[in-house]
Amino acid sequence: MNPKGELELIDGDGVHNEFELEIVIPEGAHTLFTEKGEVVETEYNRETNTVIFPHVLNNDEEYGVEYYQSGSFNTNFSSITSITSTMTDIQVRVTNILARLIVIAWAESTRDMLVDI
Repeated sequence: MNPKGELELIDGDGVHNEFELEIVIPEGAHTLFTEKGEVVETEYNRETNTVIFPHVLNNDEEYGVEYYQSGSFNTNFSSITSITSTMTDIQVRVTNILARLIVIAWAESTRDMLVDI
């Protein structure tokens, strides 16, 4: 599975703080919910794909829902083993490298999004 992330922005209407989302948040994804750009705790219902924010926002204010799923590593590294390293050593090293690259890519994507805003 490849890494994936999405962002949904919802305009406040001064009346509602519960919304049905257009994006579908995958199981196990890292999620972030915001009001006016500040991270908040929400009530998210996976079955109905709805979220309840703690406050009602005015027309000129915005809610945000974003998720990031890092994907999975499923490569077989058996062909690169040598006498000096075991298969487990190589898998751990490669997985650590790939995990760090995903974190760097996610951080860069988040920074770019904030710059665009």
